Amino acid sequence: MKQYTMYVCDTCGYESKNAEEMKEHEAAHFKLTAEEAKQYEELKASAAYMGYVVSRTKNEETEQKFDEAIQDLLNFEKEHGILTH
Repeated sequence: MKQYTMYVCDTCGYESKNAEEMKEHEAAHFKLTAEEAKQYEELKASAAYMGYVVSRTKNEETEQKFDEAIQDLLNFEKEHGILTH
């Protein structure tokens, strides 16, 4: 029996066996390069992580880092014209 992995676009459902092709495809939905999309995902992950940190250890330092992570994410979205709802 043979198995293979299929990658599916979260936005439109396009399918591909090639991970790099899928990264470029998904990035194109936001008019980003694959590298910019990676940076965007890292910024979203950082903001989510700092939100978790604040929920567990709320103090001036963690709140400041959370605010910075959110601001970095918002700046990226504004710079690249990404609208979130």
